[in-house]
Amino acid sequence: MKELGLRWRPLGYGALGVAALTGVVLAAREWSNETSFQVVFWTKVVVFVCLVVASYLHNFVLGPRLQAEIREGREQKTRPTLVVVGWISYSLTLALPLLGVALQRILD
Repeated sequence: MKELGLRWRPLGYGALGVAALTGVVLAAREWSNETSFQVVFWTKVVVFVCLVVASYLHNFVLGPRLQAEIREGREQKTRPTLVVVGWISYSLTLALPLLGVALQRILD
């Protein structure tokens, strides 16, 4: 799993970077003063920030902690938390494009 994660990490963080840059550009171009647009937009921003935090925790805090527990032969207390954070990250990843579709539908 570690090798798979390390191999795909640049792709995942690259995609987050592209999403942030294109999101800023598209929001600036398509900004609408409609309340529904702004609610969905700011919800998407919050989801994005939560995804970045969850990814950071998963990759740089909990993952290394679990690796240390495994290496040292200790009880793997971190595993359940790591799994939950992984599922949260997955859910947030799915929510971002859905919120993008909602924004587009508001503009149409």
